[in-house]
Amino acid sequence: MQTINDWEDIPGIDNVIEHAKTLELKQPLRNLNDLFYESQPEELPWIRTECVIDVVQGAAYLGQAVVFLYKAIDYDGLKCPNNSPVGCAASVAGFITSITWIASYLSFAANACGAAVNSGALCAGDWTALMANFGEMATVGAAVKEDCDFNKDWIALLHVTDANPLPPNWQAFVPAGAAPTVETIAKVDALRTSKRNRNFDLTQCVMADVTNAAAYIVRVILQIRSAASACPEPKACAINIMNIISSFAWISQFTALAVSDCWTKGSQKALCAADISDMVAAVTNGPAAGIATTSAAGRRSIFQWTKMEEIGEAARNRFLMSVESISRYCQLQDQFAAVATMVLLHRTSSVMQTINDWEEIPGIDKVIEHAKTLELKQPLRNLNDLFYESQPEELPWIRTECVIDVVQGAAYLGQAVVFLYKAIDYDGLKCPNNSPVGCAASVAGFITSITWIASYLSFAANACGAAVNSGALCAGDWTALMANFGEMATVGAAVKEDCDFNKDWIALLHVTDANPLPPNWQAFVPAGAAPTVETIAKVDALRTSKRNRNFDLTQCVMADVTNAASYIVRVILQIRSAASACPEPKACAINIMNIISSFAWISQFTALAVSDCWTKGSQKALCAADISDMVAAVTNGPAAGIATTSDCADMPDPVEEEKHLPMD
Repeated sequence: MQTINDWEDIPGIDNVIEHAKTLELKQPLRNLNDLFYESQPEELPWIRTECVIDVVQGAAYLGQAVVFLYKAIDYDGLKCPNNSPVGCAASVAGFITSITWIASYLSFAANACGAAVNSGALCAGDWTALMANFGEMATVGAAVKEDCDFNKDWIALLHVTDANPLPPNWQAFVPAGAAPTVETIAKVDALRTSKRNRNFDLTQCVMADVTNAAAYIVRVILQIRSAASACPEPKACAINIMNIISSFAWISQFTALAVSDCWTKGSQKALCAADISDMVAAVTNGPAAGIATTSAAGRRSIFQWTKMEEIGEAARNRFLMSVESISRYCQLQDQFAAVATMVLLHRTSSVMQTINDWEEIPGIDKVIEHAKTLELKQPLRNLNDLFYESQPEELPWIRTECVIDVVQGAAYLGQAVVFLYKAIDYDGLKCPNNSPVGCAASVAGFITSITWIASYLSFAANACGAAVNSGALCAGDWTALMANFGEMATVGAAVKEDCDFNKDWIALLHVTDANPLPPNWQAFVPAGAAPTVETIAKVDALRTSKRNRNFDLTQCVMADVTNAASYIVRVILQIRSAASACPEPKACAINIMNIISSFAWISQFTALAVSDCWTKGSQKALCAADISDMVAAVTNGPAAGIATTSDCADMPDPVEEEKHLPMD
C-alpha cells in the first residue's frame, strides 16, 4: 500500500502523464455515470416532470382515440363507410394518429421514467412521433375541407337534433296513418343519439383538449429550457426550436378544440383554427422527430467499448484489476485514475508499448496480490452484462420476446375496442342498465385490456432496447399486477351468466331478437301503424346484430387467435428461462407461476375463439374461458408481485458502497 501511495515516485510516471496529456482522441471519453439520472441531481426534477407529462399525454390521446373510434362507428356526419367520405376519413385517420401518439409518448415515458437514458425507447418515440405527424396531416387534410367552408350551414352540421332524421320520401314506404308514429320514433332515437354524441364531445373536451393544452404548456417550458443549453450545437438547436414552435401550435389547436367541444353549439371557426394550428404543428414537429432519429439511433455508440486489439486478454484483465484496486480501495487522486484509463483505452503504438510494460512498475505484483485478497460485500458488476449485444446467444430470444410483447400489446388494443363497443351498444352487455352483470363485465374488460397494453408496452421497452431497463420492467410488473386484478373482476362478473346452463343460451346470442320492441308497444301507435313500426324495428335490430357480429369477428381474429398463438411462443420462452433460473428459489417460483398462467391463457383464448368465431357461439366455451382466465390471473398476479421486489429494487449507491468497503 505504501508503494501505491507513493505512485508519483514511480520511475517514468512523469513521462506517462505528459504524453497522456498530448493524446488526441477521436471522441471524448464518456463517463457511464452520466447516463444515470441520479448522477445529475439538478436535472432529475425536470426529467421526472417530462415523465409525468409523457404519461398524462399518453392517457389523453387514449381518450381521443376512443372518441374518434366512436365517431367512425356511430357519429352522424363522421361515421363510416358512406355517411360522409370526408368525415369517415377524418375519423379513421384521427383514430390511427391517436394510437400512434400513445405509442410515442409511452416510449418517451419509458426513457424519462427510468433510471438511465434508454436510447431504444427514444428511438422508438422519435419514429412513432414521425408517423403520428403524417397522421395529423392526413386528419387535418380530411377535416379542413368541411371545417373551413363557411358557406355551409354550420347549425345543420351540429347533429344535436336533426330536424328530419328520416331519408327523403320516406312517407311513401309506410301505410296511411303510420307517418306521425314513425316520425316520432325516429326523432326519439335521434335525440338519444345526439345525447350520446354530446357525451363523447364532452369526453373529448375534458380528457383530450383541456388535458393536452395544459400538458403542452408544461412541455414547451421544458423545451425552452432544453434549447437554452442545446443551441450551441446546430442540430440539437434546430430540433428544440421546431419542437417549441410545434408545442405552441398544439396549445393553440387544443384550446380551439376545447372551445368547440366544450360548447353545446360548437364553433366552426374554432375547428378551422384548430385544423390550421395542427397543420403548423405537424410540419414542424415531423422534421424535428426525423432529425432526432439520427441522434437517438446513434446513442448506441455510448455503450460500445473501444477495442484493444494489441493487448492480450489476460494482461488486459490484470491491468483493469490493478486500476480498480488503486482507484477504489486506496482512494488515489482522480488524475491517476484518468491517466490509467486513457493509457488503457488509447490505440496508438507508443501508448500500447507503455501499457505492455506495465508489469515492470515497481511493486505492482503486491498490488495485484492484495487486490485478490479483498472481500467485497457484493461482486463487482460488469456493465457489459447489461447490454444485450454482449450476450449473442441470448439476443435472439430477447428479440423474440420484444416481438411478442408488441404483438400482444396490439392484440389487447383490439380487445379494448371490442369491450368499449360492448359497453356502449351491445345488447346484453351495454351500460348502464341493459344488464348490470354484462355492463360490469364490459367495463372491467375494457379497463383490464388497457392495463395489459401498458404492461406489454413496458416490457417491450425493455426487450426491444439495447440494454436492461429496470424502470420498464418495474412498470410492466406493476401494471401486470393491476391487470390480473382486472381479470378477476371481469371473470367474476361474466361467470354468473356464462356458467349458468339453466338459461336459454340461444336467447342470449342477440343475433336477431324475435321481438325487439318493448311489451305492449302496440298501445302507443295508431291503428294500421303496427306492422310498419315492427318492420322498421326489426330492420334496425338486424343491422345492429350484423354490427355486433363484426365486432365478435374482430375479437376472434385480433384478440383470441393472436393471443393464443402469442402465449404459445411466450410459454416456450418461459420454460427456457425456468431451466436456467430454478437454482434460485424466487426466480424459479416466478417462472413456474408464469408458465402455469400462460398455459391457462392459451386455454382461455382458444375457448374464446371457439365462441367468438362461431356464428352460434358456445356457452360452454365461454364458461371454460372464464375458469381458465381465473386460473391464469391467480397465478400470474403473485408472479408479477414477487417480480417487483427485484425489478423495482433501487440500484445501490456507489458512493455509499465505497464508504463501507474494507480499507487497508
